[in-house]
Amino acid sequence: MATPSNTGHFITNQYVDDEKTRVGTNAQTQMVWMIGEEVKYVCDPPFSPRGRRVCQSDGSWTEFFCVLVTDCSQVKTCNNAYGDGEYWIVLEKYNNARVKIYCHDMSSDTPGHFVSLQEDNYSVMPTGCFSSYCGRTNFTKIKINLNNLQINTDHTFAEWSCKPGPYGRVMGCSSDAGADCGTVQVNVEGTSFKVSSESTLTGPADIVFSSNHSVMHGKCNGRCSACYSAHQGVRLRFAFSVKEHGTPDEDSANMTICV
Repeated sequence: MATPSNTGHFITNQYVDDEKTRVGTNAQTQMVWMIGEEVKYVCDPPFSPRGRRVCQSDGSWTEFFCVLVTDCSQVKTCNNAYGDGEYWIVLEKYNNARVKIYCHDMSSDTPGHFVSLQEDNYSVMPTGCFSSYCGRTNFTKIKINLNNLQINTDHTFAEWSCKPGPYGRVMGCSSDAGADCGTVQVNVEGTSFKVSSESTLTGPADIVFSSNHSVMHGKCNGRCSACYSAHQGVRLRFAFSVKEHGTPDEDSANMTICV
């Protein structure tokens, strides 16, 4: 929905506004928008403006819309000058919730969607158990599917000491004595998201959630056991949900303006 900063109507191919040049008709005093002048509109959140409302010589107006920007491809469509960075994105499937998303690889046809992590997010895999994983992996951004808010383990923004590990799951200890046990921490404080209440760790895991579900810490017990992530009972899935409170500051991301 758009709200004009000035309101009015047409009189003989001129736009009338109560704050513009006054014109008298039928004993009424009114204001006129001149050809080439622009009416400034403000779109109600979470909509973004597209186009400009300019008075033309034939008495018509150039096109203007308020649109929902629902992914990074639409950010790029709105303004091809936009590059990699933080943007406010609207999730229609989630009651038009507005979330902060890092758009990556905007020069491509299919930019990726990431959540910038403000706190420590890591997995520590024991050595000697699995050839695919070992050591500590630190994540600074994590890839997210905006259709279902499930997490895709992607190491574009990760660093690791041995071999890159997964996000949100972990393996067990490398010895019966419990030494070198696998641990995992998901911490989405300072983002638009929290850990979904339907995501957890399965297997011999000790799990602690913060009261607002923004933090999950897990330890996997048992020699070389696997503590898999699970979402809605499906193994090897992990998901976020939209946070209702404690969301990022307004100026921490770009509001998309379409041209």
